Amino acid sequence: MFLKIQGNRMQDGEEEKVEFVTEAMLRCEGEGYCLEYNESSVTGMEGTKTMIFLRPNEVSIARVGRNNSHLMLEPGKKHVTLYETEAGVLSMGVSSDRVHVEMTETGGQAEFDYHLEINDVPTSDNYFCMKVWEV
Repeated sequence: MFLKIQGNRMQDGEEEKVEFVTEAMLRCEGEGYCLEYNESSVTGMEGTKTMIFLRPNEVSIARVGRNNSHLMLEPGKKHVTLYETEAGVLSMGVSSDRVHVEMTETGGQAEFDYHLEINDVPTSDNYFCMKVWEV
């Protein structure tokens, strides 16, 4: 499978855009799907494996390796977790207004936004669109 991620992040009044395509594995898991791929130097997280769990109104992003984190995105809910980096551990709060997932065994897409807080300080507003298709 191929995975294309397009994203926008607004932080301190500045917009940063990201777009990349990578190979990924897609599998059914429970009532949804799991996408798995290895991060690269393009994302700045080389040495990290990312797993994105997709359900109709919920996205969960787990990273394991050099950077360890777990984001849970559900519209109207705030989740707080710890973010482990080589520099130390931070408290990370995540809330979302919109999560939309359309996925099948052969691919699909997901769109979601989230607001990020680090140690209770608003840090950034983020929007991502992901598309998955067969090779």
